[in-house]
Amino acid sequence: MSFINRILPFIGLFLLAYIIQKIGWENILETLGNLNYFYLSLAFLFIIPVMLSQTYKWFIITKRQ
Repeated sequence: MSFINRILPFIGLFLLAYIIQKIGWENILETLGNLNYFYLSLAFLFIIPVMLSQTYKWFIITKRQ
């Protein structure tokens, strides 16, 4: 495993912590509290078929190799 592959997760965590620090926990929690749960559940309903079709696509690709 190369050095870049080992360091990338830490860079991602650092960027996530930086963004959260810049936005602030108060704003994040306020935004989560104001979510419309109807649209959130609708998004989950639409993402499930997409994920299943992508999984099946990669299953077919790997099976043919």
